[in-house]
Amino acid sequence: MAENVVFTPYGEPKSDPKDPAEIESGISLLVRLVKEIVETPDGQPRTPRPEEKLHFLLVSSFADIWTLVELLPESFKKATARVVLQGDYTVEHNTSNSSYTLKANHEANNNRFDINSADKLHEFICRNNIPSVVVTKVAATASALPTQVLKDLAATGHKWGKHLYDIYDELSVQYYKDSGDEKTRFQCHMDEKWFLGTRTNWFLTHTEHDPYPRGADVLPYVQVTPYDPLAGLEVAGADVRDALKIFTPFKDQTIHKIVGKRAPNPVTNDLGDTGINVVQIQTVLQALWKGSLLASKGKHNLCK
Repeated sequence: MAENVVFTPYGEPKSDPKDPAEIESGISLLVRLVKEIVETPDGQPRTPRPEEKLHFLLVSSFADIWTLVELLPESFKKATARVVLQGDYTVEHNTSNSSYTLKANHEANNNRFDINSADKLHEFICRNNIPSVVVTKVAATASALPTQVLKDLAATGHKWGKHLYDIYDELSVQYYKDSGDEKTRFQCHMDEKWFLGTRTNWFLTHTEHDPYPRGADVLPYVQVTPYDPLAGLEVAGADVRDALKIFTPFKDQTIHKIVGKRAPNPVTNDLGDTGINVVQIQTVLQALWKGSLLASKGKHNLCK
């Protein structure tokens, strides 16, 4: 049996001799965190202060978080300050009674991984008035960075920066090759056109009728698309968002906010509604990534 690997607070892997059965599962961890917010150590109910509540950052399938909600619906409601999602939804208003519903977009990857869980989670947070922010692929693709950012990370001398730079091209080429084959692509809709439209700047200088690049020929067009980092910046809170001036002011009239509503369309000269300040967010991401590597360089044997 392979050794179990866990991570220290500084991310350095170490061997853990525990039996896998002794390692806390993700659901168990979530249950424990929620209960710690809404119960006293002896199991009695308590009302958490606003600053004690949890901010959930959801950047993949919603299967696990929905399992948690099903197990502890009332506790989840009491313990949660806000939910930040990487996905997509719409807020549908009912003009007859001023109510609204939250609808998960079934075309968004994180929703389609488990559509049933996505639908139920969105309905739950809407019905229980749990504030949310969704960061869409429109915002992520609009803030894509050139791969020069990876060269800059490698230039810090930090081993993680070098690793990211070394593997990104290889992974991108393999991802692109897989997208061209129905048997190997990650999901049925994630074909070559999808890859070129979401992971590269190919269509800035080409049309969908031009022959697509083959294999490694795609690399000059590949970009770094920060899907999860944008949601991570939003979950840091309004003070961080406002100080960094990374997102444009919310215009939404409910407690549910959308970052990235409409992609720009150069054909119609539509500037879209990306919800972000592109140059600023690219600067902030590069500063945070590079700064974090420089700050940790030499500490805790990370660069050996």
